[in-house]
Amino acid sequence: MKWIQEDGYITTGGPFKASVKYHRLFEKYQVRVGGLSAHGTADTEEEAKEFGEEQLQIAKRAFILSLIVQEEEGIYTFGSKLGIDIIRHKNNEDKWTVYETSFKLFEGTLEECKNYIVSCF
Repeated sequence: MKWIQEDGYITTGGPFKASVKYHRLFEKYQVRVGGLSAHGTADTEEEAKEFGEEQLQIAKRAFILSLIVQEEEGIYTFGSKLGIDIIRHKNNEDKWTVYETSFKLFEGTLEECKNYIVSCF
C-alpha cells in the first residue's frame, strides 16, 4: 500500500484513509482509520502502517459485504445497478454461482461467493 506525507501525517491515498502520526508526549505512533474508529498505537512507524493496512482491509471487507443484499429466496445482489448476482442452484442448497449479467464468474458456497466478490476489490 502506498503511503504519502500529508499535513504532518503519513496517510494512505483514496477516499477511505489510514493515517499515522508520531506523538512525542507518548513516544508512540498513533493510527487512525477512516477518521472514526480503529484507533491504535504502535512503537514503530512500520508497525503502525501494518495495523492501519489491516484495519483498512477489515473496513473494506465489511463495506463490500454490506452491499450484498438478499433480493429474494435464493438470490443475492451486489449493488443494485452493477448486474452482479449470486444465485443458488435449484438442485443443491449449498451450491451458488456469481453472475455478471449472463456471465458465470464463480461457483461455490454462499460464503465463498461473497468472499470472491470481496477479493475483486
